[in-house]
Amino acid sequence: RIYRKDGSVGWVVDHGLLFEADNEKPLRIIGTTTDITERKEAEIELQKSEEKFRNVFEGSGIGMAILGLDGQFTKVNTVFCEMLGYTEQELITVNFRNVTHPGDIEKSIGLVKDLLKSETRESSLVEKRYLTKKKEIIWALTTVSLLTDFEGKALYFIVQVQDITKRKRNEEQLIKYAE
Repeated sequence: RIYRKDGSVGWVVDHGLLFEADNEKPLRIIGTTTDITERKEAEIELQKSEEKFRNVFEGSGIGMAILGLDGQFTKVNTVFCEMLGYTEQELITVNFRNVTHPGDIEKSIGLVKDLLKSETRESSLVEKRYLTKKKEIIWALTTVSLLTDFEGKALYFIVQVQDITKRKRNEEQLIKYAE
């Protein structure tokens, strides 16, 4: 890091080569200095952006997961782990099918296929059932978004999961009362 005359900070990379005399005493140094300020500032901004995403992901009040295009969990937040009763290490070793209720697997696969073939890349919202580690059923409002690179190539899915089990049970009770 260097300080410029105007007080601003810049970043440089120095390369030097030492030439010695026959008696091994330093004779001269030849070197170059390259200004890498733009690259370094871009790296710092990227780090800040990644940290912001990490904070939003981990601090979210709803379950969140990053899902590979193959359906494998690659990252899950604490809320999602608690919701399903698994540790993060356990969830990242399984496919979303392993925690989806069998009756909702085809619906989930259809949603993923629709997102992959869609040109608009909009998010999809679906009510579906999950199976906890204890094999209990929970209902969730799940939003799935496909993230792409700058060329539009699919990278991975962001999944947001809100537990609506209480609401679904209340709806069932209301239906029973109405009958």
